[in-house]
Amino acid sequence: MPVSTYAAYAEVVWSPIERLKIVPGLRFEAYELPGGWRPSFEPRIATRYEVNDWLTVKAAYGLFRQAPQPGEVAPTFGNRDLGLLRSNQTAGGFEWELTDALLLDLQGF
Repeated sequence: MPVSTYAAYAEVVWSPIERLKIVPGLRFEAYELPGGWRPSFEPRIATRYEVNDWLTVKAAYGLFRQAPQPGEVAPTFGNRDLGLLRSNQTAGGFEWELTDALLLDLQGF
């Protein structure tokens, strides 16, 4: 049986002050694995703050899941009862507008 996945994603952009954007989101994913269906709710959030006209700082956090590889759940050598892999991910960085035509976007994660 192959591994299948179906997903939907929704997000909202909230700007409590002019230079700040907060973007909460939620991804729902349903995985069809050999051991049965596995639902997954994955919340995420991203922020952007415009320090001035040429510098924006940003940060993000999210929960991500992934199905095992097909060989890991194969009937002969795999484990059909494996669950989803989980990762908490963070990122931060900045955008620096060097000129009207040149933008430096640096991120760490």
